[in-house]
Formats: sequence, structure tokens, C-alpha cells
Amino acid sequence: RGKLVMTLKRDWTRYLQTTILPEIFLILISFTVFWMPRAQPFAMPRVATNLISFLTLMTLSINTASMLPADRAGMAWIELFADSMQMQNSLILFLNVFVDWVYCTLDLKELGEKMTNELAGLFPLMGSVVVLMCFAGRSGENLERVQTLVRLWMFGVQSTWIYYSIRRV
Repeated sequence: RGKLVMTLKRDWTRYLQTTILPEIFLILISFTVFWMPRAQPFAMPRVATNLISFLTLMTLSINTASMLPADRAGMAWIELFADSMQMQNSLILFLNVFVDWVYCTLDLKELGEKMTNELAGLFPLMGSVVVLMCFAGRSGENLERVQTLVRLWMFGVQSTWIYYSIRRV
């Protein structure tokens, strides 16, 4: 009677180069909307920067999904990561529009500038925690739970900030 022992090692550098780093860079590009001037002529460049980044993230997600087996059970880690990046990008878009509304429509320029500065610091912090949470769940176990925790973290942080901001308006 014989025994066959196989040891497999995954080369994750391909995913790092083709998916993970590009998604992180796209989120960093989205963060720049909070460093652009808040003046009205820069409204469209801010929205365009974010939307182009979002559409590119969607394209990356579609390409990644096409590489995964169709008949797998449950979520793959790379899908969790892509979903988390898309959620951050969506939040950036929503909050950028919200701050523009405060700055331009309500004509609260000083508050709009202050909110922009707060988000310029808050989003990189929140994004770093999201990436760390995703990498902590890279074993592939309990990905739905990790996804729920990531979403609770993102929406908890942003809901608190939005509540605080609305009270100032």
C-alpha cells in the first residue's frame, strides 16, 4: 500500500500584480478628490476622477471573476477584496457629492473646506483598516463574516461622520 503526499504552493504574485495593487492604487486615486480644491470649477474633475476609478475597479472585478471557477461554493477572498474596494469608492463618491452640496448649494464654504479636510484624513485611515481586515481573512474561511465586519466598519465610521456633519449644517 502506498501513500501519495502532495504539497501545493500558490504563487500569489500574479494576483498581487494584476488585481490587488491596481485596486489599491485606484482607491488611492479616488482619495485624491479630497485633496483637490473645493472651488466650483474643480467639481467635475473630482467627480470624474472618482467615477473613472470606480469604472476601472468594476472592470478589474469582472476580469477577476472570469478567472475564478464558475461552480465554486461561496465567495473567494479576491472577491471580498474587490467588493471592499468598490464599497470604499462608492462611499468616496457619495461623500464628495455631499460635501459639494454643502459647499456650493448651501454656500457654507468654510464648513465644506473643513469637511473636505476631515475626509482627507479619515478615508486613508478607514481604507488602511479595510485592507488589513481583508488580509486578516485571507485564509478563505468565514469570508461572509469578514465581509460583514468590513461593511460594518466602513458604514459605522462614515455614518458617525455623516451624523456629525449633518448636525453642523
